[in-house]
Amino acid sequence: MSVRLLTVVALVLSMAPVAEAQLREEGPLLCTNGLDDDGDGLFDGADPGCGGTGAAPSGAAPAGAVPGAVPGAVVVQPGAQPPATQVQPMPPGTTTVIPNQVAPVDETLYPQRHASQPLTYAQGMLVPSLGLAVVNSPSIGGLSGTVGFELGAGISYGIFDFWQVSLFPLSFRLAPSVDYLNPAIGSTVQFFHTPAFEMGFSTQLNIPVQGSTTWSLALPLLFHLGRIGRIDFTPIAATLLFFSPDTYVILSAALRLAFQITEYAFIGARTGLNLGPVQYDAGSVPLGFFVGGTIPGFDEGPAAQLDLEFRFPALGNFGPGGSNVQADFFVISLNARFFLYLL
Repeated sequence: MSVRLLTVVALVLSMAPVAEAQLREEGPLLCTNGLDDDGDGLFDGADPGCGGTGAAPSGAAPAGAVPGAVPGAVVVQPGAQPPATQVQPMPPGTTTVIPNQVAPVDETLYPQRHASQPLTYAQGMLVPSLGLAVVNSPSIGGLSGTVGFELGAGISYGIFDFWQVSLFPLSFRLAPSVDYLNPAIGSTVQFFHTPAFEMGFSTQLNIPVQGSTTWSLALPLLFHLGRIGRIDFTPIAATLLFFSPDTYVILSAALRLAFQITEYAFIGARTGLNLGPVQYDAGSVPLGFFVGGTIPGFDEGPAAQLDLEFRFPALGNFGPGGSNVQADFFVISLNARFFLYLL
């Protein structure tokens, strides 16, 4: 056994010089690459194997040469700083998308896509609005149904990105008789915000030119579904009706879903629940459908937005006396908002 082991060791040791001799620094390629290819400490023309090849003799390594380095590689000596990377400037308007990252959102002051628009207008935005509605009122008791036309105008302003105020001074009923309806003032504050979720508080007060004073309070929530849609959900809202000497409260919830069908157009539906004001075991369920679109026009964001909606304010009614469907009470409305960027 010991004889065989000694024989194997002898064979290995005898092969070592052969392995080292397999790489010799000779020939035009190895004698001009600036490397110590055979590990003898001599480079190119200074190596005996490169004699007569025409290579310039050099007893020291060329600048930056490292024994055993790959030709063309960037080598950093210990303690040295790596060379600076040259970054080529990108053309103006180019957007860089990092792999495995979400595509960048609309970087305008106010988003073009309805799905990306926040709860409140951006700071410095002035937004005039105009609305026209056709109201088909049902027959109630001995009163016959009527078709009415209403026209309203308002204006909103973004004090900060998280706070907007609104004024609705013009509200008219044009048919079947001409009346000036109650003006209103309102405000919305966004107090929590992430890229996918927003929470706020809104209030509106109707000034009693006709009828009673109403004051509404709501807690709106907004869920952004990326760039494809949004969910506006108000889990609780209260509307106070001040009828002297009594005050009534209507409790309600609202759900609105909208989805982008193009960069500018969207469609959606809304529903909710209304309870009260006298008995909270009675109420109604509204249902509506809408289509809309934004009109581009400014570097800061869109120039306008149009919404066309068909809704049943009280499609389903329920209470102690039973339930019913009221499809003859509906509203068709067209609303326009115009975006002005003052800051």
